[in-house]
Amino acid sequence: MARAKINKDTIVFVLTTRDNYIRNACLRRGWVENDGVNKMIFDIRWDLNGNGMNFDELRKGQLFNHFGYNEELTTKIGLARNLQRVGEARSFFPRCYDFTDPGAITDFIKDFEQTAVINLLKKHAELYIKFHSQ
Repeated sequence: MARAKINKDTIVFVLTTRDNYIRNACLRRGWVENDGVNKMIFDIRWDLNGNGMNFDELRKGQLFNHFGYNEELTTKIGLARNLQRVGEARSFFPRCYDFTDPGAITDFIKDFEQTAVINLLKKHAELYIKFHSQ
């Protein structure tokens, strides 16, 4: 795809996902998809991840759905790892697990089992109260 063949006011988008919801939304707006070889010709680019993207090559006005060189905060696992380094992260951040860490898998299973037992006890208590309050 050569940008010269497209009206300068037409928005060109690149998708590296098979998500047709995003594609159809772009096409409904009259935007043109660059599905060619040169994926650097775009106004808007939507990637599942920023891997392989050279952020230094972005030109003024190009939009990309990732921040360059910020994986520590802009990926779920990066954010989770950093929050877990904070003392009491669980007091203000939902539980999360890094399944590449065997210890985290064990923690997940333990939390899952404890939650199941607590929910079972709550349900039993509700039934007991309901039965004895009649």
